[in-house]
Amino acid sequence: MFWCSTACSPCGERRGPTIGGPHVSEGITREYTIQNLLGLHARAAATLVRVTSRFACEVSIARGKQAVNGKSILGVMTLAAAKGAVIQVTCAGADEDAAQAAIGEIIEQKFNEE
Repeated sequence: MFWCSTACSPCGERRGPTIGGPHVSEGITREYTIQNLLGLHARAAATLVRVTSRFACEVSIARGKQAVNGKSILGVMTLAAAKGAVIQVTCAGADEDAAQAAIGEIIEQKFNEE
């Protein structure tokens, strides 16, 4: 995945074009570390998809070079993101800021599992 070379904030948020995987043309990209014990297994993936599906914006989730639709449970599960894995989430659309906030919150809460 490719991002513009200019970070928009000290936290590493980036705005700009992305290439690869599900096409998300513009948006906000943030990195998150999966911290729950079992990683993005079926239940955690379902919880994440319930959150992303509440928003109108496009959501792309990437791990390494693999990017998937963040509103697809099967796509999210194929990332095989274990505890400690770093994922990049790109949200693009009218409610991209709210979507990123909600995604960050559910990941920080370890998908309400622990």
